[in-house]
Amino acid sequence: MGIYGDGAQATVWVSGTPINLLAAELLKAMRNRIAEGNSPFTPVAERQDGGRTVYELDGMGQKHFYFQSSTLVIWLAADSEIAEQALKEMLAFYP
Repeated sequence: MGIYGDGAQATVWVSGTPINLLAAELLKAMRNRIAEGNSPFTPVAERQDGGRTVYELDGMGQKHFYFQSSTLVIWLAADSEIAEQALKEMLAFYP
C-alpha cells in the first residue's frame, strides 16, 4: 500500500498472486462482492484498456479503480480532481 500527495490525494493497494488465473479470480470475487451492494462503493463504469477491464467506483469521497495486471490486482483511490491522471499513470506503470 502506498499513500501519495498532500493529504492522501491518492492511495494504491497492490495484491499479488502466484499465477494470472488466481488474480483474475480475485478480481471477479471483488466485483461480485461489490455488486451485492453491501459495501461503501457504488459501481460507476467498466472500461477497456487494451485487453483488460478497469472497474470504476465512487465511494468514501473519492474515485476508485481496480484492475488486473498479470499476477497483480491493483486498487487506486484518488481525489476526483486527479483521478483520471492517476489512473492513466497506474495503467502505464502496471501494463
